[in-house]
Parts: sequence; structure tokens; C-alpha cells
Amino acid sequence: MCPTTHRYKVPEFTAGHRWSSVAGYVAALLCAAAVFKVLLAFHAPHLKNLIGTTVRTIQGKPDWLAHQNRLLGPYLVLLISKLNVSFSIAWMIFTGSWLAIESVLLFYVLRRQDQTPIESIKFVIIFWFFFLMLQDFWLYTWDGIDLIIFTLFAYGIIKEKSTAFHLALFSVAIFNRESALFIATYIIVSAFKFTATPPSLKLVDRSRILLGGVLLVGGTAYIQYIRHLLFVSTWDGRPDAEHQLVGNHFLLLENLRSIFVDYFSSGALPIFVIVVLAIAFFLSRIRSFQDGELKCLLMLLFILLNTMVFGLFKETRLFFILLPFALFLSIGAMRHDLPDSSQHG
Repeated sequence: MCPTTHRYKVPEFTAGHRWSSVAGYVAALLCAAAVFKVLLAFHAPHLKNLIGTTVRTIQGKPDWLAHQNRLLGPYLVLLISKLNVSFSIAWMIFTGSWLAIESVLLFYVLRRQDQTPIESIKFVIIFWFFFLMLQDFWLYTWDGIDLIIFTLFAYGIIKEKSTAFHLALFSVAIFNRESALFIATYIIVSAFKFTATPPSLKLVDRSRILLGGVLLVGGTAYIQYIRHLLFVSTWDGRPDAEHQLVGNHFLLLENLRSIFVDYFSSGALPIFVIVVLAIAFFLSRIRSFQDGELKCLLMLLFILLNTMVFGLFKETRLFFILLPFALFLSIGAMRHDLPDSSQHG
């Protein structure tokens, strides 16, 4: 091989290449099927609760007020149930579908990042391994949609996709969960150009600041409005008046206590250590990161901080949406570690 050939550049338009890609997509679907079986086995003891949460959100009687704006997943399950299947079967079809979509999507975006089919399926397997490691006792319908949206979101950041791309994502995500506000935040961030060496920050598009601000304000207003419009009560009849914030809870102090005081009983310390090691790795490579990778890292840190403040750190499903960011940043870091990688086309 010529020494100047880009290691990650994949040959195109050859029969062998097409068949290996087809095999990769099949392998990605098989990975999704395996994960589906593991999830059903893992959640079997409390599957009734997971399905019940979906039903209660549709009825306006969710576990928390914060669930009431998370409509896309529950209503898609309801739509599937109209195909003459029970709601439980519809929930399983929905879960299997989003796993398959995520697996195929992940393989596709990895190929678009110049990974070979073998490398791509390797990363798909690693991704699902960490996904399964992060399982806890809850798996909501909006978690699956979130994973798909944030895979596209992280890919869009890395590839520096247009504002229209992220606006389209926001338009879907806002009906799924309040995590759509992270996309609005990124649109503001995308108004700036980042450089690591030398460190610099340059405003390149003022209109994105305005658009992102409008989406943040409008999205927050929609979330609060739809919650109170559709909310009847919690499942046990309470008004849930104590959880009126967009983020539902304020848990920073509880999370700090779980990590540094009750670490043996809470199980939060191992997660915290893994997160710190991952961030340390990315920061050690920051000088080689390009604009898209720097913004991807910034959004990862911002989402993580939000999780520390408003989420329960030991509720590991909250870290699902960080997996695409961590994966794409790891690939970028490894690519930059290759000798003379900056010289390759």
C-alpha cells in the first residue's frame, strides 16, 4: 500500500465492497436482535411496569409531571396497537424496531466516517456492549427515540452539518423529550468557530444565536404548556406540584453524596470513575481535535453537567445519549493518533 494512502478511506463502487457493506448491515441487525433478547430477559420481572408507564402517559396519569410532554414514543406504540395487536405486543414491536433502526443507523454513520465494514461492525458491537452495561430497572419508549436522535445529533456535530439538519432533528425531538433543548443549545454554539491550536473562538454566524435562543424559549414554553394541558394527575392521584421545573428534579447535592459519600451502596462511584477517565482521555487529545470534534466534546460535557444537576447519576439509562458522542470522539482521537494522519486526504 502506498504510504500516503488514508487508512480510513474506504474503496468505493466495487462488488466486494458492496457485498461487505450488505453483510455489515445484516450483522448490525443481528446485533440488534441479540440486544432485544437480552433486554427482554433483563426487564422480564418488571416488563409490566414499563408498559404501564407508556399507557399512563397516554392517559395523562404518568409517574411524574415531567413524563407528560414525552409523547412521541407512547403514541407510536398506541399506533402500532391499532394493527390488531395487544398493547404489550405493540410495545415489544416498537422496542425491537428502534433497536434495529439504531443499529443500522450506527453502522451507516460509521461508514460515512470512513470506517471499513469490519471496523464499523466492531464499533457497533462495542456500542451495544456499553448500552447493555448501562441498563437499569427502567427503559422508557422515549429512551429509544432519544438514542436514535442523538446518534444523528452527534454525527451532525462531528460532520458540521447545516443548521437545517439540526433544526429538523429538533422538530422531531421536541415531541419526544425535553432533551431536544440540547439541540437548540448546539445551534447557538454552532455560531462560533473553535480552534484548539492556538486556542481561539470566532463568531461566524449571528443568526444562529437568534435561532437557537428562539428554539430554547419556544421549546421550553411548549414543554410547560403541553405538560399542564394533558396532565390529569400522577398514577396515584397526586398533582405533582413539587416537580414543576423543566428538568423535573434538582439533584446535584444528592448526586455528589452518592458519588463521594454513599458510593458503596449507591453504585455511582464506578460510573463516575469511567466518566472521568473518558473525559481525561478526550481532553488529552484536545489539541488534535478539529472544530466539529471540539463542539462534540463541549456538548458531551454540557449534557453530562445537566445530568449531574437534574438527573439521578446512578440512574444509568440517562447516559445512553452520551454513547454516540463518546464513540465518535474516540474514533476521532484514534484517527489523530495515527502517524501523519493530518497529511492524508
